[in-house]
Amino acid sequence: MRNIFRLGLLCMLLFGCRDEFVYTIPTEPGFQYNMSAELSPIDAVTLRLTENISIGDELENVDRGDADVTFSGIDVPGGTLDMNYNPITEKYHLVREDFRVREGNRYDIEIIIANENRDTIRAFTEIPKAVSFSARFIRSEKIPIDSSFSHHEIEMVITFDEPTRKPTYYRFVPYRLESILRINNGGIDVVDFGTKTILEIAEVRSQANSVEFFSHKEGVIIDESRLSSSSIHLLLRTIKPLKDGDAVLAQNGKEFISRLHLDLFTMSEELYLHDRLIEQVNQGGNLSAGIRQVNNIRNATGVFGASSRTTIFFELR
Repeated sequence: MRNIFRLGLLCMLLFGCRDEFVYTIPTEPGFQYNMSAELSPIDAVTLRLTENISIGDELENVDRGDADVTFSGIDVPGGTLDMNYNPITEKYHLVREDFRVREGNRYDIEIIIANENRDTIRAFTEIPKAVSFSARFIRSEKIPIDSSFSHHEIEMVITFDEPTRKPTYYRFVPYRLESILRINNGGIDVVDFGTKTILEIAEVRSQANSVEFFSHKEGVIIDESRLSSSSIHLLLRTIKPLKDGDAVLAQNGKEFISRLHLDLFTMSEELYLHDRLIEQVNQGGNLSAGIRQVNNIRNATGVFGASSRTTIFFELR
């Protein structure tokens, strides 16, 4: 009981600033089922379902592939689609794998467990809308290492053009591209951007209180509610040396630094809180994945969250 009280207190300390969406501690040692699904307009819909099995004095997560799973939403063909278990991926996939969720829409999942009680899990989430943002280039310079390689340091200001009304979280991921290959495909000049190199966010030079670093995620998390203005100033640095400098790509009369791309993921609140809890555990916290419950999932623990992505090229001004 004392441990449960401590866990409850820790959760209040972690999430007390937002009462729209909270984690609660069940009175039992842990829920039996765990589900995991993250929806995105660019990805196929998949779901993983596990069950807590007692082995000695501990619980072990075991995959369940024998449930009846349905996925529904306003734009889902026929209103509802079945999900079938794939033993190779150990996930449930939509029978219509070409279906993609859409921004602004709500989606529901129902899982009926094949057992004597036919336990039922229900969950819902809404796909956040991608937001517009721009980036202002301040400076870019090489940091020499030897005659063949160099790191790059880039300073920029990103601005959110359309502030949202709801509590909104962003994951900002800047990356460089190691190579550019031009391919002539049937008379059309196609650019293959090659391998990504994630840029380290070395310093947050303004709005630092709105930024969180999660070791298990690339980039940084930005809490829009903590921003005092629509812009944030960042210093970026390449994680590993690159053999060449910034190449310029001309498209439609505009010039872009072709090797620098910026991704901004708009995250649903439940996805943000899930990532924050994982980070707490990774940093040595004593919160177990088997004892959290969120209010958009019934009869299971885990995450049913969503994100949308905006990508921009860095335009030269």
